[in-house]
Amino acid sequence: LGFEEKFREVTGGAGMDVVLNALAGDFVDASLRVTAPGGRFLEMGKTDIRDPHTVGDVRYRAFDLGEAGPDRTGEMLSELLGLFAEGALRPLPVRAWDVR
Repeated sequence: LGFEEKFREVTGGAGMDVVLNALAGDFVDASLRVTAPGGRFLEMGKTDIRDPHTVGDVRYRAFDLGEAGPDRTGEMLSELLGLFAEGALRPLPVRAWDVR
């Protein structure tokens, strides 16, 4: 099975409700095709932005963290630090390989 078919199989044919995308080219198109009708597609990489009016029944938005402004960004980071301190969030595991 290809990329799109695997996602459709996992979701019972419904597609993904939310897609966070940082890809470009044909991969954007493929990611849009696995987004469920009425789903949300957040373009994070912003290297291949699409016209929101051309993506069908998907709510498309190019995401820019800078739009929040410095005060709100500081609030979000403080909230995250609190969640880590409470143990509600844990850092993701890190795995590295020697590339030599």
